[in-house]
Amino acid sequence: MYSRINRWLIAAGEWVVLLPLWRKLIRPPGGRVAAVMATGLVWLVIAVAVAGLVDGDDANDSASQAAAMGSATPTRTARPTRTQAASPSPDAVATATPEPTTTPAAAPAASAGPASDGATPGVVAPPALAAPLVIVSSSLYANSDSTIHVAGEVRNTTSDYMDYVEITGTFFDASGQVVASEYTFTHVDLVAPGETAGFDLGLANGAGLGVSRYELAVQGEVSADRPAAGLVIQDENASVDGGGDYQVVGTVVNQSAAVAEFVKVIGTFYGADGTVVRSDLAYTELEVIPPGGSDTFDLSLPDGGSAGIARYSLVVEGFPI
Repeated sequence: MYSRINRWLIAAGEWVVLLPLWRKLIRPPGGRVAAVMATGLVWLVIAVAVAGLVDGDDANDSASQAAAMGSATPTRTARPTRTQAASPSPDAVATATPEPTTTPAAAPAASAGPASDGATPGVVAPPALAAPLVIVSSSLYANSDSTIHVAGEVRNTTSDYMDYVEITGTFFDASGQVVASEYTFTHVDLVAPGETAGFDLGLANGAGLGVSRYELAVQGEVSADRPAAGLVIQDENASVDGGGDYQVVGTVVNQSAAVAEFVKVIGTFYGADGTVVRSDLAYTELEVIPPGGSDTFDLSLPDGGSAGIARYSLVVEGFPI
């Protein structure tokens, strides 16, 4: 408003100044009237121009005031629209999902029955799980070459054939220190369900290690393979030769309709108390035995192997072609 008043005052002053000028320029008779009219025409144009400038300035002033007010008072912005999140990938879900916490299972209710055999009253012990392979018996002996051996047998307590039946022996001296460890496999490749298989674990130079005791562990694998059927031992004969070696000879007959190969006879030898004292094997002379055919074997225990033997058992094994 104050700007507008100032502009009109300036315009009135200009009118006062310009009017004498027009009077000097227009000297003909009647020039006074012409000067007034010319001055009025000029100021009409000036007034129109000033009016346009005033309106433009007012608009600029309004915009400036609005801008000033906007800087003083923040303008409220529109709330952004919530967009639906895309379905996360399975990996993202797996990462975002917290690990489930495991709640300890409640202990089963104790049986109210009376305790027996020294068991804790009111608690029934779970049944013991039978090992699939167990060492039945074993014993230690030494050869003349300073090699010591552990002879024994393993029983398969499962309903499956077991293959790669491995026996590991750990040997200790008199002070309880481990001095050696060795392993071997049963002489029978496939141990039938419920059957036993002999083994002989040798430790080279074991006599010089001061071995006083040993521990055995056994493991194996379930197998779908089957040995050849129809192999039987006939005409066996056991004897002790002049050097004290125990010797078993005999014949293997193939009573099946399939050719058998890798035929061998395994002997397990026991002491008077039933402990295994030796175990060894011998292959037949022929590499294969045809259906209805037969071949001989000679199983001998060197180094005075007859010592302590009270009885023995033989097993024959081969594989069909």
